Amino acid sequence: PPPPSPSPSPSPPPPSPSPPPSPPPRSVLRPTSVLIGRAIDGYLANCNVFIDLNGNSIADPDEPFTMTDKFGGFVLMAAAPGVIASIRIETSKGLGCVDTFTRQAPGMLS
Repeated sequence: PPPPSPSPSPSPPPPSPSPPPSPPPRSVLRPTSVLIGRAIDGYLANCNVFIDLNGNSIADPDEPFTMTDKFGGFVLMAAAPGVIASIRIETSKGLGCVDTFTRQAPGMLS
């Protein structure tokens, strides 16, 4: 008689299912800080307002700026946290900046 065949070894258990993939990381949107202000000496309308990041008192091309509305109001993007800077309002004659009370450039008496 033929020798007995070995009993088959038990099959390994099926692999456990893989966990679902992790979702991609969500970008964190940080709110942008803005500065809201009003330029007054009367209301200063149509005046350039800028954040002077380098302290040279000149509105450089890389510095945030805006113009005042007819009531002197303005909204500017704030400098990054930790940056020390000044807000400057250009009132030079010829720039179109006007004191809405006197209808003249700020500081002009006549």
